[in-house]
Amino acid sequence: MALVSNLMKRSIRFPSLTHAVSFLCVVSIAAAADSILVELPWRYVIGGSAGGQWLTSAEAGQALTNGKPLRRYTLEKGLVGQLTAKGASPDADVCPDVWLAKLPDVRRLTGLAIACDWNPQPRAVAIKETAPAGAAHDAVREVLLARGFKEPVVKLSQHVVVDLDGDGQAEELIAATHYPDTEGAGSVPLRAEAGNYSLVLLRREIAGKVVTQVLEGLFHAQTTEEDFPQIYAVSGVLDLDGDGVMEFILHYSYYEGGGANVWRLNEKQAERVMEIDCGV
Repeated sequence: MALVSNLMKRSIRFPSLTHAVSFLCVVSIAAAADSILVELPWRYVIGGSAGGQWLTSAEAGQALTNGKPLRRYTLEKGLVGQLTAKGASPDADVCPDVWLAKLPDVRRLTGLAIACDWNPQPRAVAIKETAPAGAAHDAVREVLLARGFKEPVVKLSQHVVVDLDGDGQAEELIAATHYPDTEGAGSVPLRAEAGNYSLVLLRREIAGKVVTQVLEGLFHAQTTEEDFPQIYAVSGVLDLDGDGVMEFILHYSYYEGGGANVWRLNEKQAERVMEIDCGV
């Protein structure tokens, strides 16, 4: 699968005479990064922020200098430790647009590592049981029915409850996945079957009404030979730009690859602000 390293692109395009000025501005932003986000255990530099702008993997990677301290957070336990980076460099062999943090052995570590000067998790994140009934279960079922599933098998994998913006009203992140577990390598099968899916939903109250937004999803109400599974999950909830509003990070995996994207809560819906992808 082709490499994608994407984020909100700047809308201004400079003429050739000012390319050097544009390049210098990018380097300056990266050098003064306010935050840098790394996904573990893969060591992917997802991106970061600087002066109110979102940074690409390359921009944030350049700012991850030797000796930079990183705090490690997991979804279940919050802050669990600290790491020290020894710089970063592009993944030249497979994904040159994605930078890898140089860290001590982190193969058994999970979660996200962040460099920033503020508390990136100002409010608690609650992990609820994935019950076989209830509002979260019903929300997934409604989404599947709307996408042509006749008798959907609802299998919740995560139910995260957190007040993202500090308004006193909690939001819900709901992940659900249904794939055969006897094929392929690891947790991602090679082929999908009819009725399979993986998705992540955002549920929240807007103007007194509960609204469900499909953030990510791959739906196989029916299948063809071109249907290749992809599994989505919530990997973290952190304030990435220091404004007190927590962004949320989703991880996805497919056969011989995967990636991550970062979402920000807006007034009417969440929007994706950063993304990386690396696969063979």
